[in-house]
Amino acid sequence: MIIGNFGLSRDQQRAQMAMWAIMAAPLLMSADLRKMDPYSKSILLNKDVIAINQDPMGQPGSIILDVSSLLGL
Repeated sequence: MIIGNFGLSRDQQRAQMAMWAIMAAPLLMSADLRKMDPYSKSILLNKDVIAINQDPMGQPGSIILDVSSLLGL
C-alpha cells in the first residue's frame, strides 16, 4: 500500500484501501506511519473496511451484480 506516500490524491488512497479490503490481502505499508497525515491514517484505521478484509472465511470479494447488463452495455 502506498497510502500516505507518493502524493496520491484522497480519492486514490480511498480506492487503494477499498481494493485491498476486497482482495482479502495482507496489509503491507510503504509509508512511515509516524509521519503520516491524519487523513491517510484515518483511511488505514477504518474499522469497517478492515472488517471487510478480515472475513472469517478468508475469501476475496466477488461480483454479485454486473452493472453493464443493467445499462445495456
